[in-house]
Amino acid sequence: MAFGEKTNEGRLPWLDKANDAYSKILALDPNNTSAKTQQSYVKDFIAKVKSGINPNEIKGVVKDASTGTVIAYASIRVKDTAAENLTNGKGEFKFEIPQGSEVLIVSAKGYKEQEIPITKSRVYNVSLSK
Repeated sequence: MAFGEKTNEGRLPWLDKANDAYSKILALDPNNTSAKTQQSYVKDFIAKVKSGINPNEIKGVVKDASTGTVIAYASIRVKDTAAENLTNGKGEFKFEIPQGSEVLIVSAKGYKEQEIPITKSRVYNVSLSK
């Protein structure tokens, strides 16, 4: 997070400064592939924030695979991190995951734990079996 800012909108000034810095680097060294890559990421992130999309936010619903009923208070966590959230009473979850996260682990008492690869999708509807 940019200097403790808690909202993406609060990070915009820092992202703009980063974009400017990469532009200056590229003005001096137009072939700097690292700066090009980072600037591309920053520009994409700024565009998503300005359009109201949080690129690190995921959401979904956890259900019982055999009955289709929602599973309240199931655990959704990001493997190898402390990022975790629980589903609400309707089986829904929504939270921000760390950048670069690779796998979600979904579990609930009485159900088999399931690992789900994190892709570009921001919606993860999960069915757990007993």
